[in-house]
Amino acid sequence: MKRRYLVALVVTALVCLALVWATRSPGRQAPAAVPKVALRAPPRPKLPTRTEQAPLPTRDEDAGAQGMGVVRCTVDAAWAASRADLGPVDGWQVLVAGPPSAEPKPGYVGAFPEVRVPPGDWRVTVVGADRVVTYFEVQVASGEVVPCTVGPRRVDVRVVDLEDEPVAGGVVSGCGTVGDLDDSGRVTLLVERSDCDLRVQRRDGALARFAVERLAMGDREVVLALDTRPVAGLGVPFQVGEAGVTVGEPMPGSPAEGAGLVEGDLLVEVDGTAVGGLAPYDFVNVATGLEGTTAELLVRGADGGTRTVRVVRARIPADDAP
Repeated sequence: MKRRYLVALVVTALVCLALVWATRSPGRQAPAAVPKVALRAPPRPKLPTRTEQAPLPTRDEDAGAQGMGVVRCTVDAAWAASRADLGPVDGWQVLVAGPPSAEPKPGYVGAFPEVRVPPGDWRVTVVGADRVVTYFEVQVASGEVVPCTVGPRRVDVRVVDLEDEPVAGGVVSGCGTVGDLDDSGRVTLLVERSDCDLRVQRRDGALARFAVERLAMGDREVVLALDTRPVAGLGVPFQVGEAGVTVGEPMPGSPAEGAGLVEGDLLVEVDGTAVGGLAPYDFVNVATGLEGTTAELLVRGADGGTRTVRVVRARIPADDAP
């Protein structure tokens, strides 16, 4: 009995050894490893960029079918809220009439922000609380949507000389704003109006050089060309008027004094250009010039008679200014 028991134990042990050996043999492959799965966040949806947004419509087929165009305005809400004097925006009106230079024609009125008009040239005025918010001139075609912007906008102004080089040290004004040029001849202005004049002024002794450029609706950049050559003049204070330019007392030793101009003389023409009704800076541009050049003046005296006076322009130091 003991012998059979021992034999059974030996056989069981041999079977176990054989199984272990089989699992470690070179011909048997180990079970494949479970692959690791990398966890990733779901992709974020792509937000549309400014350039991918739908552009503002430039056509209105319904208006075009009626042979009309559209003037459509947008407004800076924050700016409009700050202008209590203009009343609420929903009470504004868009008035359209023929430009002053054209033949009279019927006008059109629409509730802000748009009005339909026939094709042609028009002067558009936005009115709030019986006050002019802005005005400008446009050309409208049938079916066209002409945009307008109400409220302040940034306008980059660049001033160059006659050689297209930047001009520093001047002041740009007009259209309800003013700013100093930086060293690169640039200034950025916040402009509320349109269809108005921007002027650059640069001092030269007692005189100044001016240049003017019209600011149209939608302009975001304006370039003004300024003559920076040394400026010479007549050496006389003046007052502009519709009939001409009235002369003040000439500066002592000035070209005007030497040519016989006296206080109260009325300048009617300068070098053949009528000066009545000119803005002050326009008259300065006409009357000044390079040193040594001659200005031919048509002058009306206190007795009502006219005479021709020739004045040789000279540099006017700042200390000589009245």
